[in-house]
Amino acid sequence: MKMWVNAVPVKVTATAQNPTISITFTLSSFASNAADADAIYYYTVPSDGSVPSSASLTLLYTNTSSTSGKTVTAVVTAGQKIGFALKNVTGGITPYLLNGYLGLQGTTHWFYSHLMPPSKQSYSWISQNCNLQAIASDTGEAVKNGACFSTLPSYATINCSQSPGKTITYYWNDMGGLVDDKDYNDAVFKVSCSGKPGSGQ
Repeated sequence: MKMWVNAVPVKVTATAQNPTISITFTLSSFASNAADADAIYYYTVPSDGSVPSSASLTLLYTNTSSTSGKTVTAVVTAGQKIGFALKNVTGGITPYLLNGYLGLQGTTHWFYSHLMPPSKQSYSWISQNCNLQAIASDTGEAVKNGACFSTLPSYATINCSQSPGKTITYYWNDMGGLVDDKDYNDAVFKVSCSGKPGSGQ
């Protein structure tokens, strides 16, 4: 026996769960006082908090080439947590014997902004953050020179869906020199999230 079913119009509306958004990296004052060779990379923070693979690192800047003022724009998903890595080669520009963590001349060390402290991967015995300050432009805060910290800054990593329209300045200290000045000017750059989630811009 034949079954008859009336046609029913159906309207479907979908909302993107993980829209894309633009993130802009503006590099400045990178090598102001660095005797070490330094490079900045960005990466998506692994969900388990581990160290990112080398394949997931994207180079932004290095003080061994003259690209001061460089601006890079990338499109990421709004929910991605972005971290920053500092690759440091002791005495890579001006040779000297030992850095502030007793790293030898010519050795390579990695600092990751999502680790506490950022130097944890290279110097497991260090407990304080003497490497990174991150300050939002709308807070009126200033860099604290000569200091180390027991925590990471609030914006050690950035999530564009939680920080729309904010500009964060990252200040890195590479612990170069046997007695480091902790002035956080070995790598300085700004990061801003632009576009509206869901707009694809």
